[in-house]
Amino acid sequence: GTFFINKTEIEDFPRFPHQGL
Repeated sequence: GTFFINKTEIEDFPRFPHQGL
């Protein structure tokens, strides 16, 4: 899955919680 951080689409790693901005 992917999520947007600072308007940047990066890979959503399992260790990273899904923010769902």
